[in-house]
Amino acid sequence: MKLYQTTLPVSYVNTFLDGVKISPLELSRILQLAGITEELLSKVDSRITQEQFSTLFKLLVERVDDEVLGIYGRPLRRGSLKILMLLLLDASNLHSALRRWQQFDRILSDEFSFVFIRTNDNLSLTLNRYPRDTRDPRLVQEFHLKLVHGLASWVIGKKIIPERVDFAVWQSS
Repeated sequence: MKLYQTTLPVSYVNTFLDGVKISPLELSRILQLAGITEELLSKVDSRITQEQFSTLFKLLVERVDDEVLGIYGRPLRRGSLKILMLLLLDASNLHSALRRWQQFDRILSDEFSFVFIRTNDNLSLTLNRYPRDTRDPRLVQEFHLKLVHGLASWVIGKKIIPERVDFAVWQSS
């Protein structure tokens, strides 16, 4: 049996890095610590491992004190997601955990909201609003989907396999 390693496209990584406010020298040092070469980032079809991205993300969050690295328009200070996870720990089910998350998001910002609808064994999640000042609306959608997927899987104790993902077309106002 062949095992496959989860990887991410370099284009996704570069989109994250485009808005991170640190010097090129600091970024170079952080990339080196994450095991990512600048040459690799310049190759369009390249991929990095999930571990490399996780290390890169963690180091950047520590450096800029923003758990969403500037994609929400305003910082989400370090520890915010830990507090969210603590709120979800004793949720009796996924529905309860997602309701708590909605409340948490509402406390953080009026500019961000999502709704979910459960029908039989399916759950549909829709981002209603996201920050006007976001630097990349598509990245916000992808990032929030990853957060919801990861935390929802964690809450129920197994990886959820999405059946379908649709992204909204962003229209600036």
